Amino acid sequence: MTSAISRFSLIKSLVLKSEHNLIKKEFIHISSLRAKAKLIDGREIANTILSELRQETDEWVAQGNRRPQLTAILVGEDPASTTYVKNKMKAAKQVGIKTRTIHCLTTISEKDLLQHIHLLNNDPEVDGILVQLPIPDHITERAICNAVAPSKDVDGFNIVNVGRFCLDMKTLVPCTPLGVQE
Repeated sequence: MTSAISRFSLIKSLVLKSEHNLIKKEFIHISSLRAKAKLIDGREIANTILSELRQETDEWVAQGNRRPQLTAILVGEDPASTTYVKNKMKAAKQVGIKTRTIHCLTTISEKDLLQHIHLLNNDPEVDGILVQLPIPDHITERAICNAVAPSKDVDGFNIVNVGRFCLDMKTLVPCTPLGVQE
């Protein structure tokens, strides 16, 4: 954008120095200086990425490793959260990852939710944990996010992972920034 603004400033200064009054009165809009947009096919890109990830997962398993497992915790029946978790689990299955969703009632206590997370942290079969947000107001979100072991925190919400990410240290990169980067 800075390049476009500097080009705009240059063109504007040349126009204003022009001896033609007609040119001076015309307005040059900055959008006319933008590069031509490239239309991309998001579905095609997504399918390519899913295919590559499936191949990597299958190669991992073929080398004698166990199939990775992602476990999601969904608290309540929020339709948007339910759909989001369902889509995440579907994508994980497409790339060969085992999935499990733990459904909890909205009335679950913070203590009981922390117990679920503790069990998953200590389960060697679970490689990734995802706690779908938002969670009910009676539960401390930061406590729940920090309870997920940093090595299993696929969203990168544990304070250790947030700090490592901000300091550009090696860590799990959260899905959203990684997707944007990709």
